[in-house]
Amino acid sequence: MENESAEVVRLRDVWPEFERRIPTDAAAADAIFQLLEGQGRIVCRCSSTNVVRAPGGRTFKCLVCRHKTWFTANTLLERTTNLKGWMAAIYLKQNRVVFTPAQLARLTEISPTGAYEIQTKLNLVVCGQINDEALLLQSELFQDAICKRSRETPARLHPVAEELTARGAEVEVDHTPLNTDSVSPSCNELSTADGSLAVVEKYPDATARREPLPVRSIRSAIAFIKGNCHGVSRKYLQLYLAGFCYQFKNLVRAPDSLLNACLAHPPITYNDLLCYVTPVYVQFPWV
Repeated sequence: MENESAEVVRLRDVWPEFERRIPTDAAAADAIFQLLEGQGRIVCRCSSTNVVRAPGGRTFKCLVCRHKTWFTANTLLERTTNLKGWMAAIYLKQNRVVFTPAQLARLTEISPTGAYEIQTKLNLVVCGQINDEALLLQSELFQDAICKRSRETPARLHPVAEELTARGAEVEVDHTPLNTDSVSPSCNELSTADGSLAVVEKYPDATARREPLPVRSIRSAIAFIKGNCHGVSRKYLQLYLAGFCYQFKNLVRAPDSLLNACLAHPPITYNDLLCYVTPVYVQFPWV
């Protein structure tokens, strides 16, 4: 259709190939087992690799000690019931296809809540892969993208008030947006409309070295979060920034690298998501 965005068109073009590969949850389980088996990671607790598994099953049985093992145990996919939904999200993100939880829910016939949880957990995995040398920026530089409340938002205040409480400030909320058009070329600072400066520094380095400020990338990240996600709460800002950089940063990726990362990651509980809070300085691995 003429009004469809490029992202929607790409999603529609890529989806049939995924459906051909992974049509069901059973096919998703088969794909995961084949990947683990090819890497030599299907091993019984008795160290035997002589195992048998029914097609589509989530377990394998050792022919030596007869022990049955869940091969997704102790991974991000432990106890998941929507394997196709997970594989779809991993496949799309691995191939840089932009999608929303609502689109994922419609395509895989899972609940919107389940799709949102999948996307959030994937962003948490991606966040854990960020190099320690990634540029650290003050989270307030992205406050234009913050328009959703969370359990961290002070009562009766705008969601951006989370930024003040995160920094331990007890002042009135200033809704003045950051002006990314005003950039000081000499000191790499972003100035707000009231003249105050948001200094970019390498934190927690005691020397506070100044780093080049990726103004265009900051604008792109804000536009992506507002346009695709309709904004975000400050609580999960870091996860969305990590997802943005993973989606668009032009790096060569090994096949199945994201799936491997999920299979190497310990389970993430709902309580883990509730307890997560974006730090004052966010990692922005764009540069």
